[in-house]
Amino acid sequence: MKAVILAAGSGSRFKQEGISTPKPLIQLGGLSLLERAARSCAKAGISEILVVTGAEQEAIHRALKNRLLDLPVRWIENPHWQQGNGTSVLAAAPWLHEPHFLVIMADHLLFPVTLKRLIEAPLAPRENRMAIDRKRGLVSDPEDATKVRLEGDRIIAVNKQLENHDGLDVGAAVCSHVFLTTLMRRAQENGGDCSHTHGMQTLASQDLLFMHDIGPDRWEDVDSSESFKAAERILFDSLRKPTDGFMSRHVERHLSLAVTRQILKTGITPNQMTLMVMMLGGVAAFFFAQPGYVPKVAGALLFWCASFLDGCDGELARLKFLESRLGGWLDLWGDNVVHCLVFLGIGIGLWRDTGNTLWGTLGLVAALGVLCSVSWVSGMTIRGSRKTGTLYTSVAEEAGRGPRPAWLSRLITLADTMSRRDFIFGVIFLTILGWLPAFLWAAAIGSNLFFLVLVVIHLALRKL
Repeated sequence: MKAVILAAGSGSRFKQEGISTPKPLIQLGGLSLLERAARSCAKAGISEILVVTGAEQEAIHRALKNRLLDLPVRWIENPHWQQGNGTSVLAAAPWLHEPHFLVIMADHLLFPVTLKRLIEAPLAPRENRMAIDRKRGLVSDPEDATKVRLEGDRIIAVNKQLENHDGLDVGAAVCSHVFLTTLMRRAQENGGDCSHTHGMQTLASQDLLFMHDIGPDRWEDVDSSESFKAAERILFDSLRKPTDGFMSRHVERHLSLAVTRQILKTGITPNQMTLMVMMLGGVAAFFFAQPGYVPKVAGALLFWCASFLDGCDGELARLKFLESRLGGWLDLWGDNVVHCLVFLGIGIGLWRDTGNTLWGTLGLVAALGVLCSVSWVSGMTIRGSRKTGTLYTSVAEEAGRGPRPAWLSRLITLADTMSRRDFIFGVIFLTILGWLPAFLWAAAIGSNLFFLVLVVIHLALRKL
């Protein structure tokens, strides 16, 4: 399926607020609105992206033409953009040969998963499907949004002024060639003027427009400074992962997102961030390996800093569509190399404090448990069915979602919980109390127990 991105408008509301940047070039989360829309389409599985520009098109081309060379983008000029955004759809018509195509607004924040669900929804040849939001009060300016009225799953009215409505148009629709015919007829009857909304209303009156409820997905029409702030909140909130542990979710994620906001202003890449965090973890291990109380407390604090900064590489990658398997491997091994070094450092530091070689041995045992576990997860990932795309190494993810006994599901959940970073807060607490020996015992036992749990999970899944 091809996508038409409507980016021809002048952004009058931003202009009224004194913002001179062309609206498609306004930066949101490190990318311009137009580039974010294009990359969201590509990630959703769109085969070709037709970007229709009009107002300030030369500035837009200069800024983005080279940045989008890695995407299947075709640039289209709409000299009649002032006659309504329906003319932008018509400008793309010569390249629309497939039965259906996606139309989205360049200034709407829409996530790839939302677009993917929309384009995968089944449609008859003449039917059209509009993505709508039936949630109440979650967009910044619902009064300015286009409203829809429903009858079952059919849309029977589309208008900004609808008093009684059932949902809001989120700015994305899968359209058939009937939509193009409707817009052409409207333009002929109105001296060239035609709007996207009027075309949709005509489809609704012909019983050819159906709704696609986006469910819990979020979106925002970025049309003013207020809506920009709302879109930014939605975008950054989307970076919080359901696999975050309790402390990661309520403490570390707040800190990593604050740092990520600043890193976006630089040229630092996700992989560079991963390597910097690895070096910081190495410094933490060095401090742990020193004799005395103060260096170990410093090591614990540096270890915690490395932990919350470790979230920044993934946040950067998701914000700027820079996720890669290489990045996934670097992140997986970087985290665990740091854990190995820290466990070894703790063992060496306690050995130097007491002269007892037991602590060095326990540090080595803990590090070996981590090394065995990460090697096992890596092996299972390599043998898995997914050879391309983003690398996921969550235990629950790699174990799949098929039917399995309740005890095995509980074991998988336990293993996934054990793999999270919340234990680092225990390191800080026990270091301050001077109880690092207790932690090292726990780490030596726990890391190897975790490896055994992974083996049991794998063997049990093979028998299913």
